[in-house]
Amino acid sequence: MTVYMFAHNRTDITPTKNNGGNPWMAGYGWDRRASRLYIANRKLYADCIAIKPDSAPPLVMVRLDVVSIPPVIHNQIRDHVVTQGHTNVQSFMMVSSHTHSGPVLPESPDPYVIFGLTPTNLARVQAYSDWLVGALKQLIDDTIVELAAQTQPVTLKYGEGTTSGLLDNRSGFPDVISRVPILAGFRGTTKAFVLYGFSAHPVCRGDEEFYDSDYPGVATKVIEDALGCPAMFFLGCAGDQDPLIRGGNTETVQTGTAVGNAVLTKIQSGLQAVDGTVVREMQTASLPLVVDTENATVRQNLIQTYEARKSAQNIAPQNLRFCEVMLDELSANESPNHVEVPIQCWKFGTNFAIMGIGGEVISRYDTFFRASTSRRLWVMGHANAVPCYICDDKLLWVPRYESGWANPDGPNIAAFGSSLMPYAWPVPMKASPVNTSPPAAGTAEHAMRTTGLDVLN
Repeated sequence: MTVYMFAHNRTDITPTKNNGGNPWMAGYGWDRRASRLYIANRKLYADCIAIKPDSAPPLVMVRLDVVSIPPVIHNQIRDHVVTQGHTNVQSFMMVSSHTHSGPVLPESPDPYVIFGLTPTNLARVQAYSDWLVGALKQLIDDTIVELAAQTQPVTLKYGEGTTSGLLDNRSGFPDVISRVPILAGFRGTTKAFVLYGFSAHPVCRGDEEFYDSDYPGVATKVIEDALGCPAMFFLGCAGDQDPLIRGGNTETVQTGTAVGNAVLTKIQSGLQAVDGTVVREMQTASLPLVVDTENATVRQNLIQTYEARKSAQNIAPQNLRFCEVMLDELSANESPNHVEVPIQCWKFGTNFAIMGIGGEVISRYDTFFRASTSRRLWVMGHANAVPCYICDDKLLWVPRYESGWANPDGPNIAAFGSSLMPYAWPVPMKASPVNTSPPAAGTAEHAMRTTGLDVLN
């Protein structure tokens, strides 16, 4: 039987005037939003848990109450973990809760495009980011030190709770993910930690001007108050999943309490043992764009299109900023023709696995990967780098915020006001011909499926 040791730490990452002075808030476009007095309805936290199976390298997970983790932050933390010898690349996962009431971070989503932040504003964003990187490094270092001192092992158990009436598929499809995955550590019958998830955008709070960890913060408190052990939330494939109950603090508490109670109910009814050697895999799926932006002719056509858009009368300020950024990238030939999506998998023995997918992943990828394995599978979104929304063919075929295009311009150019704007992509991803099944080779969904299956199986 595998012997697991664990350690956990948590640190407050709520912005203040003393950790960078960044009042700007992320989550909603296209106007600036700030908590100018740094008021938090519920504080924002970062957690680190390290789980060491036998003598193998530890599995290290870091989760943050932020809208997403920009590559510039993710890469610094991952490099630190590896160079310090804490664990290897395949064994480190960094995820965001995706709260829409957290701080703006640098680069991606692009705070200039979304909010028009000035150089002075952006300097404060960067100052907070620098502080955050230092705080996260210390958090991880402390956790690894504590892990080395642990002498009492834990057993792992997994199960899935259920919810009802909490979710809506905002893209107009019937798919919803109502389950609540739970991985818990036990010392005898005593709960040592709880990892849990849910697949709904953390937007219950709305766009008020104070920080809030949203329903995950409520659910975490419900679980910790009841069990007396740390709990950590991980978002699922929620790219097309919204909470039905939203609009303020009452709604946030209602949704979070329902999720927390689903966790407690399932733990009380019983979880199944998790055991076995942990195999760690990580690959990058390269999802092609609908046109080749590295082709000189294609690039010149896009430049002409964006020049014409930029010159349109009464263009909205955010659309103008987006055109400017796209023209700079295209003119410098710095716009990639693929979306790089990290896919990571930890396989425990033969009957359980955790899959972490980068990006705002839609629900049908959860359905596909779970149907493709005999293992009990927990699929997490927002894992590691978050390049954009990760859509499948069915969503790419229709004009939606998530798919990134609209009529009358069509699917070969990013729509104003779509999800491609904050992530600064000039065109949508490539889809199969309409009504093709399975997805055609050379398309985004085909790349996601084949890479994910390679990692999973």
